[in-house]
Amino acid sequence: MIWDPASLDPYRELWSEVFRVRPHQPSASFEWTRALFHNHLGKDDRLVLVVLRDRERIQGIVPLVAESSRLFGLPMVTLAPLSERYNTHGDLLLSAASENLVGALLDALFSFPYPWDMFRMSRLIEGSPLTACLEDQLRRGQTSFRSRSEAPSFVLPLPGSYDEYLARRSGKFRNFVRRAEKRLARLGRIEFLQTGVHLDLDAAYTALIDIETRSWKHEHGTAISAIGRQRNFYQELCRGMFESGRLHLTFLTLDGAPIAYNLGLVFDDTYYYLKTSFDEAFRAHSPATVVRSRLLALLIESGISTFDFPGEPYEWEAQWTRDLQWHRSLLVFNRTMRGQFYGMLRRLRDSRRKTPPEGVIAYVDPRDLKPPARQ
Repeated sequence: MIWDPASLDPYRELWSEVFRVRPHQPSASFEWTRALFHNHLGKDDRLVLVVLRDRERIQGIVPLVAESSRLFGLPMVTLAPLSERYNTHGDLLLSAASENLVGALLDALFSFPYPWDMFRMSRLIEGSPLTACLEDQLRRGQTSFRSRSEAPSFVLPLPGSYDEYLARRSGKFRNFVRRAEKRLARLGRIEFLQTGVHLDLDAAYTALIDIETRSWKHEHGTAISAIGRQRNFYQELCRGMFESGRLHLTFLTLDGAPIAYNLGLVFDDTYYYLKTSFDEAFRAHSPATVVRSRLLALLIESGISTFDFPGEPYEWEAQWTRDLQWHRSLLVFNRTMRGQFYGMLRRLRDSRRKTPPEGVIAYVDPRDLKPPARQ
């Protein structure tokens, strides 16, 4: 256990070696973790790297954050992977989702020298080997925990051609996409540009922030441009992913001026859609539809097989796909008397909460999202 490391850079090579052993979510990558480390740790948070070894070979590196909060007015300490600071698919950097490694991690949790009450992972992919192994090991250890179905995210398996994709959609959708292209084309010259091909990274990120500033989200307080740590987080993430060849940042321009963008990452043959926005002045001309349709055509042409919407489910995403992947959350309660007491309190709170039945989608309205209290 390495407490409060001053930097993650000494672990970069080892981190990348473990990451390449098996498919991982982007949230387990070194670039993602380092950007969170620099921008999403509070002054009172404690970070520990749990390093799992088999003799001299490192088999896992799990960055955990100890965070203080309150439950029913009582102080409580929660342990969670650092990746929980961003709403995306949950994952752990382990060379295998195996009984030995998951069991070793859980043993490490319960031997922590730092007092904690709950361990949390909120968006594990339901049915994944990691999720199944975690639940199995918790049951075998007769550990008190809660596993619950959580909001799904959309996923789009990509066909062999863009025309084939459109043919699978409704006639109403196809007509809407065509009309959007025509409406926007009447205003001037449209171009679709890709970072690293048509734009360098610095110019691209400047354009991204400019579009965010002119989006409805900026005045709402939820745009990247309106939140200092988010602005820095995405800038660092884009730089790291660009250097590793995984950044996929594209723009729609009108007479040379950027008016919409797509920010995503490519891991293996999957595109992960992180952010998108457009200039509010062009809302009536549907730039979001145009920039997204151009993106899909480019990804299919590039041989990408899956388009993953890893965040919360938005209703507009259902226009592009109906396929879903559900998530599960895990809450593990410490074996201490205090941990068991907090487990009882948490179950009491959960019983009072109104949640949709399992299998029912509760769409998130982005305009209902509140800006963070701490800028």
